[in-house]
Amino acid sequence: MAVRPCPCVLCRGIRAVGGGSRNALWNQIRADVCGLPVTTIEQREATVLGAAMFAFTGAGLFSGIVQAQTQMVGGTEVFEPSPHVEQYESLYHAYATVGSALHEFYRRP
Repeated sequence: MAVRPCPCVLCRGIRAVGGGSRNALWNQIRADVCGLPVTTIEQREATVLGAAMFAFTGAGLFSGIVQAQTQMVGGTEVFEPSPHVEQYESLYHAYATVGSALHEFYRRP
């Protein structure tokens, strides 16, 4: 599909934050399409949380960002990839075919 693993980067999972991460169906679709577990966090303001983690680490309250994350990030939910991923592969190919066919149509002035 359009998102493929890069051989030079090891990715073991996806962290989803913000408004879109509240939708369980979308999180499951992300996990299925990417073939990776998707983890969400309880906190709604992930940007503020991240800034606070760096600030507290810089102030010496934590020894590093990993410790800050462990201490400050609340409950998480993990969406594991479904074994039915091949459905998305065939749907993607249909989408790509239609997209290619329409490209010329929309390109005309």
